[in-house]
Amino acid sequence: MAAKDSNSLVYSLSVFVILTLGFGVAWYFSIDHKNQLNQKLAETSKAEATAKAAIHNLEDEVNSLKSLVGLPGATDEIVEGGKAVIVKHAGDATSVPTALEAAMVTNAKNRDLASQSATDQLSQTYTKLAELNKSVVAHEQAMQAMQASVREKEDELRVKDKLHSEKLAKAEGDIDAKKSELRTEQDNFDTFLKTSAIEIEILEKEIAQQRKALIVLRRDKLKLEGSTFERPDGALTVVDHNSNTCYLNIGTADELRVGIQFSVYAAGGSEAGRTLNAKEVKGKIEVIDLLGDHLAEARIIPGTEKATDPLTVGDAIFSSIYEPGRKLQIAVVGLLDFDGNPESDREEFRRITASAGIEVVLEVDDDAVILGQNGEQVPESEISSRMTSDTRFLVIGAPGDRSSADESRILIYDQIESHQREMTKAAENNGVYVLSLSSFLDFIGYSSKRLVSTGAAPLQR
Repeated sequence: MAAKDSNSLVYSLSVFVILTLGFGVAWYFSIDHKNQLNQKLAETSKAEATAKAAIHNLEDEVNSLKSLVGLPGATDEIVEGGKAVIVKHAGDATSVPTALEAAMVTNAKNRDLASQSATDQLSQTYTKLAELNKSVVAHEQAMQAMQASVREKEDELRVKDKLHSEKLAKAEGDIDAKKSELRTEQDNFDTFLKTSAIEIEILEKEIAQQRKALIVLRRDKLKLEGSTFERPDGALTVVDHNSNTCYLNIGTADELRVGIQFSVYAAGGSEAGRTLNAKEVKGKIEVIDLLGDHLAEARIIPGTEKATDPLTVGDAIFSSIYEPGRKLQIAVVGLLDFDGNPESDREEFRRITASAGIEVVLEVDDDAVILGQNGEQVPESEISSRMTSDTRFLVIGAPGDRSSADESRILIYDQIESHQREMTKAAENNGVYVLSLSSFLDFIGYSSKRLVSTGAAPLQR
């Protein structure tokens, strides 16, 4: 509307100018027409006044329009001011048309396009909002289902909790009853322990007395076994005094071993239980060769044969360590010194026992190390299991001279004594005879220049 008013004003001004020029030209060209011109001038003046009035009205409208569009005080820069406003909001002056109307039309079109784009975006927003609402509804439905499930589980839990509480109460009652029974049983057990302790003390005293009696009986039995025999081990079949040899009627089938010594008794003296008195021994022999199942060669040990009663065919032979089908087993503890020299005679002892077919199942050496039958090291805890009822003797060696020994040797002697106590206890519990070294050597018929006494009771013959 502002554009139309501006055009009207321009047209009015143009007409005014044309008329003015026309009247002036007419005045210059025709004086005759002066009156007409004056009349027309008057008319023109009247028209001019009318035009001026119209122009004044238009100017008022223009000023009102300027105030309306925010450009008060402007003169003829309405278009330029409008462009400036469009540039400010559009940001690009090159696209603004020269005509304000065209600019307004372009702006309106752009506004319509922006409005359409905004409408499209709003439609998309509504679509997404609908989708979101649908998702929210689905989520709320899932939440309601979960809440229903939770309520169901809570109800189930309350039921289970009630049942558990009832079971717990019942279990606590049962526990209280069991505690009462346990207290009763404990009281009965305490009474039993007191009674048993008294009975155990009485039994231990009785066992100790029986053990002492058993030791005495075992010693008596050993003496009896070492001095009597039910039957001889064999007999002499050939005697050759020239070569100082003889032959026996026992051999490999009788498990005879080279090195075993026999005492020889007169023929016909083999009645049961006959005493083997040393005065009746005619001599001693040592097996030197095995010739057959029941044939062996032996040598007559020099100095043992009686000159007044020489060995003859048929004489009976007996050995304390020979038993067909079974080797003599022994255990050894303590220092071994029996041939008069200051050195240990342990290797000689091993040679003697090996040649006599004696098995050493347990041995404590000179360094207090416990050795098994095959030379393996044995802990002290296995002493009782290694020394069984099959072991016949526990041989006790010397305790060691502490007066001239250094501190390290004294510690070794202490260990040897500790092992000796454990082995003696095991021997008493398993029926093993305890002998001194000298008594054992005498028992197997060994003789030397000097036998060292060890303090153990000798075997009486």
